[in-house]
Amino acid sequence: MQKQNIFHTAVLAALLSFSLLLASPNTGRAASCSTSFVTDNWSNASIWSCGHVPTSSDDAQLFFSLL
Repeated sequence: MQKQNIFHTAVLAALLSFSLLLASPNTGRAASCSTSFVTDNWSNASIWSCGHVPTSSDDAQLFFSLL
């Protein structure tokens, strides 16, 4: 009986850990973010192609032209 309880506890812990991993907002993948609004507020998520302000784990690209 005690071995069965230990097994159930281990399975429950594994399922909980897996569920938390799936529910995490950032699974470790870096986003590729770009903008051409170099004079706008870079803290504005709406100007970035990835839909959020880039973080240190994202690749950020600025596109502009020199006229």
